[in-house]
Amino acid sequence: MDLYSTHSDPRNADFLDSRGFPIYRISTNSGFVSSGTSTISRFVAGPGGAPQAVIIATIEWHSFKSAIFRLRGLTLKESQYIHSSGVWTRKRTFNAPSGRSYTWNSQAVRHHSFARPVPF
Repeated sequence: MDLYSTHSDPRNADFLDSRGFPIYRISTNSGFVSSGTSTISRFVAGPGGAPQAVIIATIEWHSFKSAIFRLRGLTLKESQYIHSSGVWTRKRTFNAPSGRSYTWNSQAVRHHSFARPVPF
């Protein structure tokens, strides 16, 4: 699935599919990623079929320690969920609940492989 951001700042944007339907929303309550909280929501069909955002995760950003991820009843440090791809790179890799592995960099999120075809 290709996702398209509605804003150049991914900390405060909706992510749309190729048909223009909203899939995810990220809202961050600070102007700089080193502090504050990001809320990640997934859109589901609400009353009358209108898209409705449902919170699926939060990220607590910290200046001098690891970010804290809260999702699916788990609390994880950044290093436990999103792994660095190297010392001098800003790429990060994470595994979705479907088993798919994704790499996030400044230009794109790329899908690598999947263990089983389960929707994210």
